[in-house]
Amino acid sequence: MGVTEAIKDPEYYEALHLNSSCLTFRSSYFIKITENDRLTASLFKPSTVKPGVFAFKEKASEEDAPTFTPVNPKSEAWVLADMTRFVFRRIKGAALKITEEALHKELQKDQAEQDQMEIQELKEKISELKKEWKIVFLGSSTPNAFVHSFLPRHVFVTYGLFTSFCFNQDELATVLAHELTHAVEKHNEKTSMFKLAVSTLSLVVLSVLDPVGILTLAAELGISFGFRPIANSAFSRSCEHEADQRGSQYATRACYQPNKFPALFFNMAAWEEKILNQQGKDSEVSMSDSLLSTHPISEERKKLMEGQLESLNKLYKEYKCEDLVRKKKVYWEYDG
Repeated sequence: MGVTEAIKDPEYYEALHLNSSCLTFRSSYFIKITENDRLTASLFKPSTVKPGVFAFKEKASEEDAPTFTPVNPKSEAWVLADMTRFVFRRIKGAALKITEEALHKELQKDQAEQDQMEIQELKEKISELKKEWKIVFLGSSTPNAFVHSFLPRHVFVTYGLFTSFCFNQDELATVLAHELTHAVEKHNEKTSMFKLAVSTLSLVVLSVLDPVGILTLAAELGISFGFRPIANSAFSRSCEHEADQRGSQYATRACYQPNKFPALFFNMAAWEEKILNQQGKDSEVSMSDSLLSTHPISEERKKLMEGQLESLNKLYKEYKCEDLVRKKKVYWEYDG
């Protein structure tokens, strides 16, 4: 099946990318679960023979047809996948409330003062947040969580995320809220557009400064002269900071405990140090495949998160989270 046919067939297109993710993370299985129905979760095994074949069992030959195995409710993988579903629904519900409140506030302004572009963006975010999302649990020991513009409304988490980074729901909420922000703010698309713009600008500047064309040819061949990676890095860093800041607000609105958010960064730093110390030795995990490859650990990010704690704790009290959690009302409010 060609690319055009795959795009026309959403199931095959999804299967293609799920299979690719499994192969990238050397995952022998994955669990796909919708956020609204925990009973539909099944365990799949990717195919190295035909990408995406697990989505079309009836079309596959007997030798490469994988099995669709219902997840054992008692298995550790099922428990972690279902917990991710539960936490994500609360986070998404909180993000929806915050976005709806922002839209309501903007619409309350006089028409002359309204920002029509902001209103349109908020409406698009609300529409996206109201749609059903899917959780994909990869059976990989490499700790990671990610979203991708090629597969909208899919949140990927690995088994390694729970053995290395996230040891409670508050830390998991920090990660999921961060990734949801990337998706809602379309950071992947913006980063791609920014890189394209920087590349184009670099070639334009070089064509003016380099009439002979040697440097321009080198740039077209991928040889960098410093400006492009610096600009790309700065833009990526700004996206990460926005995801940290806005994501922590979503997690707080969902009544997760802000004081526990910074612990995630300490867990990540400890894992990074451990892996760096194991370089050159046999290891099942790879730094290049981990969350740290795209989410660099730095004192700056840890300090920024700690710097938000005072305002986040005020929001936690403002939302009356202690009462909601104690009365368990927060669960039906965001997960009902």
